[in-house]
Amino acid sequence: MTADPRGRVGERSVLAAKRLPWTGERYVPELHGTIALEHLHRYVMAAELAVGRSVLDIACGEGYGSSLLSKTADSVIGVDVDEDTVAHARRRYSNETLSFVVGTCENLPIKSHSIDVVASFETIEHVNDHDGMLSEIKRILRSDGVLIISSPNKDEFAALSNEQNPFHIKELTRGELQACLASRFTHVALFGQRVTHGSSIFAEEGASTLISYAWDGQQAARCLGLFRPQFLVAVASEGPIPAVSSGVFEPVVAGSDRAPFWPMDSERGRIAQLQADLDAVLSSLSWRLTAPLRAAADTFRSALKSMRGVRAK
Repeated sequence: MTADPRGRVGERSVLAAKRLPWTGERYVPELHGTIALEHLHRYVMAAELAVGRSVLDIACGEGYGSSLLSKTADSVIGVDVDEDTVAHARRRYSNETLSFVVGTCENLPIKSHSIDVVASFETIEHVNDHDGMLSEIKRILRSDGVLIISSPNKDEFAALSNEQNPFHIKELTRGELQACLASRFTHVALFGQRVTHGSSIFAEEGASTLISYAWDGQQAARCLGLFRPQFLVAVASEGPIPAVSSGVFEPVVAGSDRAPFWPMDSERGRIAQLQADLDAVLSSLSWRLTAPLRAAADTFRSALKSMRGVRAK
């Protein structure tokens, strides 16, 4: 490993080459807090469906999720519309069971009836042609294949986050998502997702109904499932829906509590982006080539300062 122009080993430069900048559109694993919990939990859930199966990860982005799926799947293909993002994913994650290709949701470069599980997380709201996207998914799935898909819950997303995502083209309500999937799949099961702060009590053995309680300071409201889910996760198939468990995804609490909902506007997100930008500059060819000029300029400024000091006396 070579030394950088400051005389230190270029470990940060090596790390910077493995990172994608955070733009607000694609999640990157260097981010923490709420957004990390949301994205990672979905992939952990999908990984249980992927055991020993062929998987397609649509809009794979940076590639972290496809990599996670490859730990349980027989094979995984990640597809994304952006060529630079796919090139990054290939450099960082590709292995003998994991590959990445360029393609769109409406035109997947995958053979018909060749995939067991399709994962598509936070993608459908970025697409205007939902029917075209689902038709392509249905084309590439085997007859007993399974789709696991997530989408912001339009009725709750903006209200809970207090944010308007500029990258979303067409968000769906619960009813719209369910109708859209039911038009292509015989069986559809919906799950609600929202990062919460609370106490969890679960049965140690056997099946148990999940009940949520919302406390207003005086009394508790009660409902089955999750109150006001911010995201919807659906599992759809022509055959019977495989067993999918509800669950909790726990972070390191201190790390989660420090980051607000929208990392682009958070101190953590800005620091991560600035560090990545700095690392990219310090590892660039132009920085190395201009090092002698900067050294000469420093010497000249130092000499000029000394001359001014002498004259002042």
